[in-house]
Amino acid sequence: ISAALSKRDWQLFWRTPSQWTQLLLIGSLGVVYVYNFKYFDALHQTGFFNTASLFVAHIALTGMVMITLAARFLYPSICAEGKAIWVLQSAPITPKKILISKARWALMPLLVLSATLSILCAWLTELSSLWLIVTIWSGWMLTFVILGLSIGMGAISPRFNLPNPQVAAAGFGGISFMLLALFCTGLLVTMTFPS
Repeated sequence: ISAALSKRDWQLFWRTPSQWTQLLLIGSLGVVYVYNFKYFDALHQTGFFNTASLFVAHIALTGMVMITLAARFLYPSICAEGKAIWVLQSAPITPKKILISKARWALMPLLVLSATLSILCAWLTELSSLWLIVTIWSGWMLTFVILGLSIGMGAISPRFNLPNPQVAAAGFGGISFMLLALFCTGLLVTMTFPS
Protein backbone atom coordinates (compact mmCIF):
# COMPACT_ATOMS: atom_id res chain seq x y z
CA ILE A 1 0.00 0.00 0.00
CA SER A 2 2.81 2.43 0.84
CA ALA A 3 4.39 1.78 -2.58
CA ALA A 4 1.11 2.72 -4.29
CA LEU A 5 0.84 5.88 -2.18
CA SER A 6 4.44 6.79 -3.00
CA LYS A 7 3.71 6.32 -6.71
CA ARG A 8 0.65 8.55 -6.31
CA ASP A 9 2.78 11.23 -4.65
CA TRP A 10 5.26 11.12 -7.54
CA GLN A 11 2.45 11.49 -10.07
CA LEU A 12 0.99 14.42 -8.14
CA PHE A 13 4.44 16.00 -7.95
CA TRP A 14 5.01 15.85 -11.71
CA ARG A 15 1.43 16.88 -12.51
CA THR A 16 1.72 20.10 -10.52
CA PRO A 17 4.00 22.60 -12.31
CA SER A 18 4.40 24.72 -9.18
CA GLN A 19 6.03 21.66 -7.56
CA TRP A 20 8.45 20.41 -10.20
CA THR A 21 9.56 23.87 -11.26
CA GLN A 22 10.93 24.17 -7.75
CA LEU A 23 13.62 21.74 -8.89
CA LEU A 24 15.35 24.91 -10.09
CA LEU A 25 15.75 25.68 -6.39
CA ILE A 26 17.62 22.40 -5.95
CA GLY A 27 19.89 23.26 -8.86
CA SER A 28 20.70 26.71 -7.52
CA LEU A 29 21.40 25.33 -4.03
CA GLY A 30 23.73 22.76 -5.56
CA VAL A 31 25.58 25.43 -7.55
CA VAL A 32 26.01 27.62 -4.45
CA TYR A 33 27.23 24.59 -2.50
CA VAL A 34 29.82 23.62 -5.12
CA TYR A 35 30.88 27.23 -5.60
CA ASN A 36 31.52 27.62 -1.86
CA PHE A 37 33.55 24.43 -1.69
CA LYS A 38 35.86 25.75 -4.38
CA TYR A 39 36.85 28.45 -1.88
CA PHE A 40 37.05 25.97 0.99
CA ASP A 41 39.59 24.05 -1.09
CA ALA A 42 41.68 27.22 -1.43
CA LEU A 43 41.60 27.58 2.38
CA HIS A 44 42.58 23.92 2.68
CA GLN A 45 45.55 24.41 0.34
CA THR A 46 46.82 27.36 2.39
CA GLY A 47 46.58 25.33 5.60
CA PHE A 48 43.84 27.46 7.15
CA PHE A 49 41.44 24.49 7.00
CA ASN A 50 42.48 20.96 7.79
CA THR A 51 40.66 17.88 6.48
CA ALA A 52 38.43 17.63 9.55
CA SER A 53 37.35 21.25 9.11
CA LEU A 54 36.38 20.50 5.51
CA PHE A 55 34.33 17.57 6.75
CA VAL A 56 32.54 19.75 9.32
CA ALA A 57 31.88 22.45 6.71
CA HIS A 58 30.45 19.81 4.38
CA ILE A 59 28.09 18.45 7.05
CA ALA A 60 26.91 21.96 7.96
CA LEU A 61 26.27 22.98 4.34
CA THR A 62 24.62 19.66 3.45
CA GLY A 63 22.36 20.06 6.46
CA MET A 64 21.30 23.52 5.34
CA VAL A 65 20.55 22.31 1.81
CA MET A 66 18.53 19.35 3.11
CA ILE A 67 16.62 21.50 5.60
CA THR A 68 15.70 23.97 2.87
CA LEU A 69 14.43 21.20 0.60
CA ALA A 70 12.57 19.43 3.40
CA ALA A 71 10.87 22.66 4.46
CA ARG A 72 9.75 23.26 0.89
CA PHE A 73 8.68 19.77 -0.18
CA LEU A 74 8.35 17.42 2.80
CA TYR A 75 7.03 19.44 5.72
CA PRO A 76 3.85 20.44 3.81
CA SER A 77 3.40 16.97 2.26
CA ILE A 78 0.56 16.03 4.63
CA CYS A 79 -1.04 19.48 4.23
CA ALA A 80 -0.89 19.00 0.45
CA GLU A 81 -3.64 16.38 0.75
CA GLY A 82 -5.94 19.31 1.45
CA LYS A 83 -9.65 18.74 1.72
CA ALA A 84 -9.24 15.36 0.03
CA ILE A 85 -7.70 13.95 3.22
CA TRP A 86 -11.05 12.31 3.91
CA VAL A 87 -10.32 9.88 1.07
CA LEU A 88 -7.23 8.60 2.88
CA GLN A 89 -9.01 8.61 6.22
CA SER A 90 -11.91 6.54 4.88
CA ALA A 91 -9.61 4.05 3.13
CA PRO A 92 -8.29 1.03 5.05
CA ILE A 93 -4.90 2.73 5.48
CA THR A 94 -3.35 3.51 8.84
CA PRO A 95 -1.79 6.93 9.45
CA LYS A 96 1.55 5.16 9.94
CA LYS A 97 1.41 3.78 6.39
CA ILE A 98 0.61 7.25 5.04
CA LEU A 99 3.68 8.69 6.79
CA ILE A 100 5.86 5.81 5.60
CA SER A 101 4.70 6.41 2.02
CA LYS A 102 5.62 10.09 2.29
CA ALA A 103 9.06 9.16 3.60
CA ARG A 104 9.50 6.50 0.95
CA TRP A 105 8.62 9.03 -1.75
CA ALA A 106 11.41 11.39 -0.70
CA LEU A 107 14.09 9.05 0.62
CA MET A 108 15.91 8.07 -2.58
CA PRO A 109 16.11 11.57 -4.11
CA LEU A 110 17.48 12.98 -0.85
CA LEU A 111 20.02 10.17 -0.46
CA VAL A 112 21.17 10.64 -4.06
CA LEU A 113 21.47 14.39 -3.57
CA SER A 114 23.42 13.94 -0.34
CA ALA A 115 25.79 11.41 -1.94
CA THR A 116 26.28 13.67 -4.98
CA LEU A 117 27.16 16.62 -2.77
CA SER A 118 29.57 14.41 -0.80
CA ILE A 119 31.30 13.12 -3.94
CA LEU A 120 31.62 16.65 -5.34
CA CYS A 121 33.02 17.83 -2.00
CA ALA A 122 35.59 15.03 -1.96
CA TRP A 123 36.53 15.61 -5.59
CA LEU A 124 36.92 19.39 -5.23
CA THR A 125 38.99 19.15 -2.09
CA GLU A 126 40.87 15.96 -3.05
CA LEU A 127 39.83 14.06 0.07
CA SER A 128 40.94 10.48 0.55
CA SER A 129 38.61 7.51 0.03
CA LEU A 130 38.20 7.08 3.79
CA TRP A 131 37.03 10.68 4.19
CA LEU A 132 34.70 10.22 1.22
CA ILE A 133 33.07 7.18 2.85
CA VAL A 134 32.71 8.96 6.20
CA THR A 135 31.30 12.03 4.45
CA ILE A 136 28.71 10.01 2.52
CA TRP A 137 27.73 8.07 5.64
CA SER A 138 27.34 11.25 7.73
CA GLY A 139 25.33 12.95 4.98
CA TRP A 140 23.00 9.96 4.80
CA MET A 141 22.51 9.91 8.58
CA LEU A 142 21.68 13.59 8.47
CA THR A 143 19.25 12.93 5.60
CA PHE A 144 17.37 10.33 7.68
CA VAL A 145 17.12 12.73 10.63
CA ILE A 146 15.86 15.63 8.52
CA LEU A 147 13.46 13.42 6.56
CA GLY A 148 11.91 12.03 9.74
CA LEU A 149 11.65 15.43 11.40
CA SER A 150 10.07 17.12 8.40
CA ILE A 151 7.38 14.55 7.74
CA GLY A 152 6.71 13.85 11.42
CA MET A 153 6.46 17.49 12.47
CA GLY A 154 4.40 18.29 9.38
CA ALA A 155 1.93 15.59 10.43
CA ILE A 156 1.64 16.76 14.03
CA SER A 157 -0.52 19.76 13.22
CA PRO A 158 -1.48 19.73 9.54
CA ARG A 159 -3.41 22.65 8.10
CA PHE A 160 -5.68 21.20 5.42
CA ASN A 161 -7.63 24.40 4.78
CA LEU A 162 -4.74 26.39 3.27
CA PRO A 163 -5.15 27.40 -0.39
CA ASN A 164 -1.41 26.80 -0.90
CA PRO A 165 0.04 24.02 1.30
CA GLN A 166 3.58 25.38 0.99
CA VAL A 167 2.53 28.29 3.22
CA ALA A 168 2.44 25.79 6.11
CA ALA A 169 6.24 25.87 6.28
CA ALA A 170 6.13 29.57 7.15
CA GLY A 171 3.99 28.93 10.24
CA PHE A 172 5.02 28.15 13.78
CA GLY A 173 5.38 24.42 13.09
CA GLY A 174 7.53 24.95 10.00
CA ILE A 175 9.86 27.34 11.77
CA SER A 176 10.04 24.94 14.74
CA PHE A 177 11.00 22.14 12.34
CA MET A 178 13.75 24.23 10.76
CA LEU A 179 15.18 25.26 14.13
CA LEU A 180 15.11 21.71 15.45
CA ALA A 181 16.72 20.39 12.24
CA LEU A 182 19.44 23.07 12.51
CA PHE A 183 19.99 22.03 16.12
CA CYS A 184 20.37 18.37 15.06
CA THR A 185 22.82 19.41 12.32
CA GLY A 186 24.80 21.43 14.87
CA LEU A 187 24.73 18.46 17.24
CA LEU A 188 26.14 16.17 14.55
CA VAL A 189 28.83 18.74 13.74
CA THR A 190 29.67 19.10 17.43
CA MET A 191 29.95 15.33 17.87
CA THR A 192 32.19 14.93 14.81
CA PHE A 193 34.40 17.98 15.37
CA PRO A 194 36.68 16.41 18.03
CA SER A 195 37.46 13.53 15.65
